[in-house]
Amino acid sequence: MSDERRLQIPVVQDISNGEYIRASRLADLFEQHEIQTMRSGSKSGRFVCPVCSHGVYLHAVKDSHCGRGHSYHFQHPSGVDCEWKGECKSKGEIYRGVQEGSRHQDMKLLLAETLPQLSGWAVIDVDRYFVFNQDKTLRGKPDLHAQYYGDDIVFEIQLRSETPEIIMRRKQLYADKGWRLLWISADNASLVSEAFSETCLETRQVQKDIAFSNRGNWFIFNKALAERSLAEGRLILLARHWTASVTGNRIEYGWQESLVAIDDLTFSGAEFFYKDFDQQLTEAQAELRETGRQSALELIKKERFSSWDHCLTRTKSLWPSMDFLGEDGEWLNQQFREDYRDRELQMKQWIVKFLRSHNWRKHHKRQPWLEAAERLKNAPFGIQKDQPLAIFEKLLLILGYSLSPHLGPGQKKHIQSCHNFFDYESHFPYRALCEKAISISPYRDDINQDKTMVKRSALRQFVPQSSDLDALFQWFISDPALPIDFGLPLGELHPEQ
Repeated sequence: MSDERRLQIPVVQDISNGEYIRASRLADLFEQHEIQTMRSGSKSGRFVCPVCSHGVYLHAVKDSHCGRGHSYHFQHPSGVDCEWKGECKSKGEIYRGVQEGSRHQDMKLLLAETLPQLSGWAVIDVDRYFVFNQDKTLRGKPDLHAQYYGDDIVFEIQLRSETPEIIMRRKQLYADKGWRLLWISADNASLVSEAFSETCLETRQVQKDIAFSNRGNWFIFNKALAERSLAEGRLILLARHWTASVTGNRIEYGWQESLVAIDDLTFSGAEFFYKDFDQQLTEAQAELRETGRQSALELIKKERFSSWDHCLTRTKSLWPSMDFLGEDGEWLNQQFREDYRDRELQMKQWIVKFLRSHNWRKHHKRQPWLEAAERLKNAPFGIQKDQPLAIFEKLLLILGYSLSPHLGPGQKKHIQSCHNFFDYESHFPYRALCEKAISISPYRDDINQDKTMVKRSALRQFVPQSSDLDALFQWFISDPALPIDFGLPLGELHPEQ
């Protein structure tokens, strides 16, 4: 079948989230276990054809040129009239109603002859009776019904294609009865040797369907394994299990093989499994998340991001699996905001420290400010090279900061600084900032009750439109705000810059 014919439905819509999926990119976008989930979901009407809006299903085709052994495409169910509809039948339809072959019979006979010779086993019947669940809604005829130390175990010999619905129906039937279901394959039996090389085993789609209904496990039994079982006196199987492991900053997936005895397997809810892929994936995701978060924290401290978008982009490069729209993204945003907040506080502390410094107080040396302005020219702090720092000084005094032993609330400098904005022409453009500083100052009542300030009430109504300190002052008083009592001991009021 040509690729063009296989992709007669090139795009489907996932109605669970409204997204469109290109069939040609299935192998690139999804891992094997995710495709298995899609195969189950496609049977429940999750995917629809954009042309006719009918439900479609995900079909698997054996493909030796594909690394996974199968390629996938969507098909319409029979009876649907659509211009995209193909007429090719699925493998399940081709084999429906076909009698079991001699290989199937040979497998049942091999199990029936081997099990009674092993400790704890008894064969109850081989392909003889239908069994029903309690309310008679499900029935099935086990290929082989056995007991292991009194526990009922059903062996289903899988040599032909089965749909996911049939697999899940049988699983439900035996779960309702409290019996354990063990799917057995004998594919490539002649190639399974002592080496049990991974390259000698081909994974068919039905085996993948079975595996992912049993936490990523399927099992092989054949003559070689029967001989080994008899030699050891216990049932030996070859388990093929889908694994998840962390490699670098990604999760790698793949099939692994292990020789196992029946007692090595775990039984839970009608599932027999050797390795629990769901648990492995959860653990791998947790490990990757922990590693990713540690890398993110180190990156935030190192890069000192000035924007959330930059932080997110850089973190994605180190942590590709990050769920940036979910819990991971919320956590990262919180770390960014906390770091950014801490750096803002440090910057505000630096400004006060600079204005308290000996070189600024005695000599008005601006070099540290110029360097900071150059370094932060793209940051939203409003720091610029040519700002009138003497004006900014007065605003800090109005707010109640002590800038030296002689400049602070104890010397009524908050009131004197307010007078400057009405006494000196160079201060006139900044009266609006003076009023804003008064409004949030802990000494506003003291200032507003000052006789001179009361006399100037008419002048205080004048508010200039803007100044070159607006952005800096607004940022300085915004959250996170420094406490008015900066708390530096008097001996630290004159740090050298």
